[in-house]
Amino acid sequence: MAVAPAEHSAERLKAFDDTLAALEGQSGGGFGGRGGAPDAPDSLSNIGASLSALMNLLQGADVTPTTQLVAAVGERRAALIKLLVRWSEMKHEARAMNLTID
Repeated sequence: MAVAPAEHSAERLKAFDDTLAALEGQSGGGFGGRGGAPDAPDSLSNIGASLSALMNLLQGADVTPTTQLVAAVGERRAALIKLLVRWSEMKHEARAMNLTID
């Protein structure tokens, strides 16, 4: 059965919206929390929250950061870079669908 163009567009927009929602993630709603569920996939929300928590740890200590803390910051930054690449891809996809996102 062939899908009508309007249905195809609605399905494509729904899939695009779902992907954007996953990229954004859920806010944690608490102070210093990672954001979203503890085992949730990386999202802009939980990476931002975890980087903020790590920054607070770095600024709260008057000692050289531990190797574990430095590694955690590096891991979170790498995860952020992956998500920013995905965000860029989504913007290109939006342009291909004649949408505008910022």
